[in-house]
Amino acid sequence: MNDLPRMVDQYLQIRRAQGSKAVDVGRILAMFCEYVDNEEAVDLTVQVAVGFATAKAGLSDRSTALRLSAVRGFCRWAQTLDPGIEVPPGGLLKARQTRNVPYIYTREEISELIVAAAGLRPDSVRQRLRP
Repeated sequence: MNDLPRMVDQYLQIRRAQGSKAVDVGRILAMFCEYVDNEEAVDLTVQVAVGFATAKAGLSDRSTALRLSAVRGFCRWAQTLDPGIEVPPGGLLKARQTRNVPYIYTREEISELIVAAAGLRPDSVRQRLRP
C-alpha cells in the first residue's frame, strides 16, 4: 500500500477540518502505516487491521480495541476511495470499560472537610467564590 500514508494524511486533514484534534488517532494511524509497510501487506483487510491492533505485546484489551477502532474509522472513510478496502466490524475485539474504584469518605473525613471549607476565605482574585 504505497499510498497509505497519503490517504491517512488526507483523512486526518478532513477530521481536523471538522474540528477534531485527532491526536491519538493520528499517532495510531502512523503506527498502522508502519505496521502495514513492515508486513508488506498488499491490501487493507480485516486480518491486517486486527493483526495491527493485537501486535504490540502487553497492551490491555481496551488499548487493542481502541487501536482497532481508530483503524476502523480510517478504513470506513478509505473504502469510499477504494472499495477493495475492508472495514473491520464493530465489537470484533471486546474491551471492558475500566473505572476507578470509588473512594467512600468516612464520617470523620466529611466532618474535617466541612470544617476546612468553613475556614476558607476568598482570595483577592476570586472574591465571588465562597467556601
